[in-house]
Amino acid sequence: MSKGEINKEAAIKSILSDLKKGIDKKTILHRIAQKCNKDRTTLHRWFFVAEKQYIEYQKRTNPAKEKAENDAVYEATKEAVKSGILSKFERMELLSKLAKGEIPIKREIVTHEGIVEVMAEPTAAERKACIAELNKMEGDYAPVKSEINLSGNITNISEDDLLNEIEALKKELFDE
Repeated sequence: MSKGEINKEAAIKSILSDLKKGIDKKTILHRIAQKCNKDRTTLHRWFFVAEKQYIEYQKRTNPAKEKAENDAVYEATKEAVKSGILSKFERMELLSKLAKGEIPIKREIVTHEGIVEVMAEPTAAERKACIAELNKMEGDYAPVKSEINLSGNITNISEDDLLNEIEALKKELFDE
């Protein structure tokens, strides 16, 4: 079979048709490569486009399968929750107790008898890390959007008045 030119749309339609027939990727790419004189990268790009179209086709023609997959994900999530994964509030409660020193931490201490495990109060660094993690969970590190509106025409304000205006705004923003 001589290699000719095949346009992109025709190649994608051919690949899509082969995907619907259940033909594997390697065979499809080999067939297209025999039909045209294109490099492998181009053929793989065409296959990728056809594959996306095929996935959309499957979703439209088989919504029951998609629903079954979504139900399976939902059930797996529900089982994970039941199986003991800590909720956000449980994690926050645990971190709070650690930060307050209410929960002792297991430490390994080297003694003349060897390594011994003891229960001890959290160190300042561990408490600080717990507080930092709680701050992240609560979004305390998120940037705060501030808007400053100046009234009047700044070009007509003297330097002293401008400095006074800036000081007043600083007091208004930071003294609240």
